[in-house]
Amino acid sequence: LVKPLNVYPNPNSGKLTVENSPENSIFELYDIVGRKVYSNTVGNVTQLDLSPFNNGTYLYKIIKDNKIIKEDKLIINK
Repeated sequence: LVKPLNVYPNPNSGKLTVENSPENSIFELYDIVGRKVYSNTVGNVTQLDLSPFNNGTYLYKIIKDNKIIKEDKLIINK
């Protein structure tokens, strides 16, 4: 049974959890005009600190072996 890849909470206040991601996947965060503003390696359960970023809407991608395995919008609202 494959567990779903979860990214929560959304909207979030700066602390983001990525759950059930394949080991050594890459989490990338993009601003609304498409500039990459953050990148980090994630695994089974990873806590990310996004508190330095301004409130707003971002796009994220989770990439494994050069393939996007999940992408969605993320709202930061502190």
